[in-house]
Amino acid sequence: MRTSGVNKIDFELAPDPELVAEGWERRFMADPVRARESVELYESLGYEVLTEPVKPVELPEACTDCRVVVYFSFVNVYTRKVTTQPGFKLDADERR
Repeated sequence: MRTSGVNKIDFELAPDPELVAEGWERRFMADPVRARESVELYESLGYEVLTEPVKPVELPEACTDCRVVVYFSFVNVYTRKVTTQPGFKLDADERR
């Protein structure tokens, strides 16, 4: 977390380590409308896309007032390249 400007705090959420281990890359946090637009764009570019709710514990302690709003209003957008190895098939449970 870093401060930039008056009363503005910029931070990057750490990606979910389990998703990273599965090959997912955290792209950004977005409201559901922007997330849907991004999902369509990334899928059109050949990516698998996963949206996960932002958990209050993922936010820095300095964000106490915004935790509830973020929890109910934003999602994390993750992507990964679709695997096209011979004999490899991704079933619905693995796609989430």
